[in-house]
Amino acid sequence: MSKLTAVQVRNAKTTGKAYKLADGFGLHLYVSKTGRKTWRYRFRIAGVESVCVIGEYPQMNLTDARSARNNARDLVKVGKNPAHARKDEIKARLIDELVKKETFETVALEWVAKQIDSWSASHSNAVMKSLTANVFPEIGNIPIGDITSPDLVKMMEKIEKRGALEMARKVLQRINSVFMYANRQGKLSDNPAANLKGSLKTRKVVHRPALSKDELPQFFKDLEKARMHISTKFGLRFLILTAARTDEVRRSVWSEID
Repeated sequence: MSKLTAVQVRNAKTTGKAYKLADGFGLHLYVSKTGRKTWRYRFRIAGVESVCVIGEYPQMNLTDARSARNNARDLVKVGKNPAHARKDEIKARLIDELVKKETFETVALEWVAKQIDSWSASHSNAVMKSLTANVFPEIGNIPIGDITSPDLVKMMEKIEKRGALEMARKVLQRINSVFMYANRQGKLSDNPAANLKGSLKTRKVVHRPALSKDELPQFFKDLEKARMHISTKFGLRFLILTAARTDEVRRSVWSEID
């Protein structure tokens, strides 16, 4: 069988009915009644013959069609249907295009909307305030698929320069959650925030001097004069006398106290 030439493909005319021009190894040019030209590949898997469209002329020329045919043949050799592979390729391309249109802010707000029912009002406000003040001005308008780890490091460094180390930690935690959400939704295949925890500055621990036994009487006198709620005063006394943890004191009930 003689192979097609580029001239034959270009000169294939409408005849009023569909016809094929074979090129070999399953590849042929299908010319429809209206003159539309598509490259098709005929193959057989498990004894069943099938045909799949691999491209359209002139967007795909003869050379590219043969290359696509060879790729399809390789799939058939290992028992894979090239028609399914092409659908997966198209789906991946569509997802990629969708990701390019979705900015970080769009996805972040989508994540917040999914989580907000399980959050308290104060936590919801804190999350939105941290994103609005620190994140959206820096990367909010960037397509989420284009954001890199260096972009995030640069943003975190700006927060740290203000001395807001705890805010930097919370912001990183939240943008990491946004990227994890994007992963689960099929919007992304990676997470540029995943391994950045070690890049954050840590607050230097300052050890406070303990009260000596001789200083306690004066401390309790000063505590009585202090302008604070009575429950806070009692709580401090209880902490000192029992050496209990702060959280244990805050959550304790009278039935737990002898």
